[in-house]
Amino acid sequence: MAGISDGPSHPLITQTLRSTKENMESELIGRKGLCLADFSRQKYQQLSVSARTLPNSTMDSLTGNS
Repeated sequence: MAGISDGPSHPLITQTLRSTKENMESELIGRKGLCLADFSRQKYQQLSVSARTLPNSTMDSLTGNS
């Protein structure tokens, strides 16, 4: 979305764009029959599962334990 952030923009325009984007996202999620909480919970579970399936050495390097 080049052009929108170029130069000083009016706060009202920025706010309108942001709320339009949020409305579109929530409408998309709603259309799939998911509320945002379920969507976030699923993402969190996916991340937890992938973290658990990583080898310990990888987890140690990520968390700084060695």
